[in-house]
Amino acid sequence: MVRSKAVITFCIVAITSSITLADLPTHFDWRDVDGENWMTGVRAQGVCYSCWAFAAVGTVEAQFNIFFDWPDYDIDLSEEELVSDCFYYNCQGGWPDPALEYIRNSGITDESCFPYVDATCPGGCGCAHGCSNAECPDRCADWDIRLWKIDGVDDVGSTVEEIKNYIYNVGPLAVYMDWYHGEYDQETGIRKCNQCCSYDHCVVLVGWDDPEGYWICKNSDGNDWGPESNGYFKVGFGECGVQDFAFGVTLANPDIDKFRIENSLGETVAWFGDLGTIVLKGVLTTEVDPLNEDPETDEFRVQDSSGDDVAIIDTTNGNMRIKGALNEKLGASIPAPSEESSDFIIKNSNDEVVSYIDDSGNLYLKGKLYQNPNP
Repeated sequence: MVRSKAVITFCIVAITSSITLADLPTHFDWRDVDGENWMTGVRAQGVCYSCWAFAAVGTVEAQFNIFFDWPDYDIDLSEEELVSDCFYYNCQGGWPDPALEYIRNSGITDESCFPYVDATCPGGCGCAHGCSNAECPDRCADWDIRLWKIDGVDDVGSTVEEIKNYIYNVGPLAVYMDWYHGEYDQETGIRKCNQCCSYDHCVVLVGWDDPEGYWICKNSDGNDWGPESNGYFKVGFGECGVQDFAFGVTLANPDIDKFRIENSLGETVAWFGDLGTIVLKGVLTTEVDPLNEDPETDEFRVQDSSGDDVAIIDTTNGNMRIKGALNEKLGASIPAPSEESSDFIIKNSNDEVVSYIDDSGNLYLKGKLYQNPNP
C-alpha cells in the first residue's frame, strides 16, 4: 500500500527534556543503554502485511521497559488484536499511527490472550476470516482486565534533530519507509533508495550512528533475519523516507494507583495494580517456613499480629515468598478480608479491596499474577 505524505496533518510536539544535537552521543542504540537491552524480542509477521502492527506494538513494548526503568520487563502485546476485526481487520497493509491511537483509546491485550495467527494469511485476503485468520471474539475470556494502554501518541517531526532528541529522551519510534526501492550498500551494509517514496513498510527506529550516517531499525521478520542475522538493519540518514513519518508514545500513569515496591537503589521490583494485578520482577514461592532466608537483604515484609513473617518480597531481585497459598478472583469464590485480622490490604481508587495477605500468609488477588513480568 502506498501512502502520500500530503494526507497527514502534522502536530509537532515539543520535547520538554530535549537537548541540542551537539550534546547527543554520536552513537545511540536502545539495545545497549547502560549495558542493557531495552527492546523486546523481534517478532515475525509472516506473509501477512502487518508490519504496521508490529511497529506499533514494538514501540509500545519498549516504552513500558523504559518507563518502569526495567529492561527485562518485556511485556508481549497482541499484534493479532490490531490485525483482527477488533481494529483494522486487514492483512493488506496499514499504518502504525492509527494503531497507536487505538492502543491509547481502547487498550490492547497480551499475546497469550490473543496469539498471532496471521503469519499464514496472505496479503490478498484469502484468509480464514476474509482479511485475517482471527476475529475479535477469539480473545481470551478475561481480555478486558488484561488491557495495556498508553497515554499519548506523538507525531515527532522529520528532521534528524527532532528524531534523535525523541529517541534519546523518550524512546523508540514507529516509522514508515520505502522498502521497494531500497537496497543494501555492499561495503557498508546500509540500506539506501534509488528513488522515493512508496511508504510500503513500517519498522521501529531504535537508534543511530553519526560516523557512518545511519538509523538503526527493528524489523518484523524474525530474530534471525537481516544483514546481521539479528532482526535489525541500518538505513541511511534521509534515505527511503524513513524520517518522514515518525510516531512515539508516552506513558504517564499506565496503571493507576500502583502500590510500588522498590529496592534501595530506587529500582521497581514489584507492584500491585489497582485491579489486583501483582507484577513481580522475580518469582513467587509459596509455603516457605521460615520465610526469612536472609535477614540482611533489603526486604519488604508482611507480618501477622504476632509479629511473625507471613510474606516477604526480596527487593534485591523481586522474589516473593508467602507462607500460605495463592488465591485469585477476590470477591467471587474468595472471601473478603476479615476486619478482626491484621491483613495487609491493597485498595483501588474506589476504595475496593483488590489484594490482601492474611495472617496465615495466604495471598488473595482480584486480578492476575505476572512474573518476570509476563502473564
